[in-house]
Amino acid sequence: MAKILVVDTKEICKYTKLYLTKRKHQVITTNTSKGAIAAIKSKRPQIILFEKNLPDLDGIKLLEQVRQLNPSIKAVMITATRLDQEDRQQWKIYILSSPLI
Repeated sequence: MAKILVVDTKEICKYTKLYLTKRKHQVITTNTSKGAIAAIKSKRPQIILFEKNLPDLDGIKLLEQVRQLNPSIKAVMITATRLDQEDRQQWKIYILSSPLI
């Protein structure tokens, strides 16, 4: 199964991890972009599921850094902010509309 990095609030990380581990995925969680970068370097996840509005860095800025470290990582952004098709294609991301719960 996939190794997935979840970058969001503690609550969202908790429930997402519970859901994904029941489906046999390996899940790494963090609440900050700094933690995400460290996890990308050390854990090498295949997928990053992240909130656009992080406390320490905008999600797009995080994605730029992630792509420099691992250009092939699959990215799923969670946001209530609307992104147009051009943005989606430019960043090669999937979008989930928030709130999820």
